[in-house]
Amino acid sequence: MKRMFLFHGPNEVLRRHRVEETLERFPQKDKEVVYVPEKDPASFESHALSDFLFAEGQIYLLKNWDDLKDSTREEWEKTLLSVVSSDIPHIFILSTSSVGKKFLSAIASFAEIEECKTLYGRDIQAFIRQEFQKKGFVVEPTVYEYLLDISHESLEEIDRMMAILEEAASKTRKISLELCQQLLAPAENHSIFDLIRGIFTAQPNLSLSAFRSLRLEGESLQRILAMVYRTTKLLWSYKTKGSLSLEKWAEKVSISLFEARRIQEYDRKISQKRLSEWFDHIAYLEELSKSTREEVAEALFEAFLLEG
Repeated sequence: MKRMFLFHGPNEVLRRHRVEETLERFPQKDKEVVYVPEKDPASFESHALSDFLFAEGQIYLLKNWDDLKDSTREEWEKTLLSVVSSDIPHIFILSTSSVGKKFLSAIASFAEIEECKTLYGRDIQAFIRQEFQKKGFVVEPTVYEYLLDISHESLEEIDRMMAILEEAASKTRKISLELCQQLLAPAENHSIFDLIRGIFTAQPNLSLSAFRSLRLEGESLQRILAMVYRTTKLLWSYKTKGSLSLEKWAEKVSISLFEARRIQEYDRKISQKRLSEWFDHIAYLEELSKSTREEVAEALFEAFLLEG
């Protein structure tokens, strides 16, 4: 058995789940949390190599790896390679957003490695399904699309909602769409939904009010514009889908049927000519928002919303 479990990539939720699953594999072992930026690599190595004389080893959960400076990171990489390649009974778990290719290659012989990539659309649905199945829940098929839809494909939000549902269904082990609607409807971010709906159904008062609410809540202008641009691209794709059915098109662009039906609704409101005029404008505002002229981008976006 390999002594190290390395989970890397931008998907923090998936990495967190993988760490929890790994800890559950070794319930008999004691756990020690090591905050690596606060620990000297040499002293850690000495401790790890001598701490099993009268025991069966323990789990070292390595945290805050991403906070390491480059020079210290190299020392830690050498240290981990040394302890993991030695004949000791400890288990080492490392979760990090990024890791160097050289270290990955060196540690591969001694570690189980999984890259945790960002998930979209149907991949998120597959993740939800897998997590519920692992815990023995029976879930109505419509639940997956519903969670994807109201979360706006935010895995962090889905993870939070799944915890609520699991607690509520801990006795019955059954999760229905009705249960989701009862428990999660208040958690929906209506401002985000209202912003998109207001823009794409020509309701300027609704979209402007939602936009100002989002900004007051601390939502970044870049993310708001990115969401609007994403919906614009989806609507353009739908308008040019040809003879594809709604279901086939949704599968092609990796979105839920819930969202596909909304795009279908927007198609009735927005002409293709008008939509084509939006692309460059929104792309320009998104680029402007990344510069020091964010306040200009915000004013122009409000003007865009008012045009309806």
